[in-house]
Amino acid sequence: DSIEYQIIQDSFDLLAKKKFSDIAKALNISLEAIQLAISNIQSLNPSPGSEFLSSDQVFVQPDVIAKKNDDGEIEISLTNSNIPALKISDDYKSLIPKLSTDAKARVFLKNSIADAKLLIKAIAQRQETILKIAQEVLRHQPLFFEEGKKALKPMGMNTIAEKIQVHPTTVSRAVSGKYLETPLGLFELRTFFATGYQTDDGQEISNTSVKEAILKMVTAEEKTKPLSDSKIVKNLSEKGLKVARRTVAKYRDQLGILPSHLRKEAN
Repeated sequence: DSIEYQIIQDSFDLLAKKKFSDIAKALNISLEAIQLAISNIQSLNPSPGSEFLSSDQVFVQPDVIAKKNDDGEIEISLTNSNIPALKISDDYKSLIPKLSTDAKARVFLKNSIADAKLLIKAIAQRQETILKIAQEVLRHQPLFFEEGKKALKPMGMNTIAEKIQVHPTTVSRAVSGKYLETPLGLFELRTFFATGYQTDDGQEISNTSVKEAILKMVTAEEKTKPLSDSKIVKNLSEKGLKVARRTVAKYRDQLGILPSHLRKEAN
């Protein structure tokens, strides 16, 4: 029979929209009592079962490592941590001379060994492609390894594909689910591919940098006067960035940031 229960049971949509006065009216309870109940609700754990989960963590194994050498320069290398050492068993190779009287079995074994060689070669080529991609990322995004995401510049897969002389779809497949360990942390290779914008002074920055700027603005905003999308557009424009309001709204959604009217907190 608690007020908290009534709010969740009967006025959850209003709670999500922070329409506290409407909740008070709907439940015929004073606004002060509603605000106290909502404060109690906000202190609860939305996933209480998580306390009983195993504490084991799932770790990502990097496929490529970028680290500084003794001269302070970044070097790229493969870890091969997820790739076993593959070879064709000598036992199968030695069977071929013994199958001289069984032509069908001999052909089957030869074809199977040829397929195995192709598989081993394909895996080696894939690893080489990943290494080349990571090396090109370093060439195109050198400042990232010093300053992080805010220093990312626009870079498309077509650019990298042209440099390493493969099809763009090959680059897309190669980076899928692959991670690069850097001095600044672990990043998915796809992180480095982004469209971008040009500032008034001709500087190119990625859409990731724009998202970082939006997040920084919202984090620093007054909670009682949150920034509207239009205000964010204006602030970006003052920094020399021309970004459409619908684009700001899209990036805000991608960052998991609520609209300004839902971020507003009471005085």
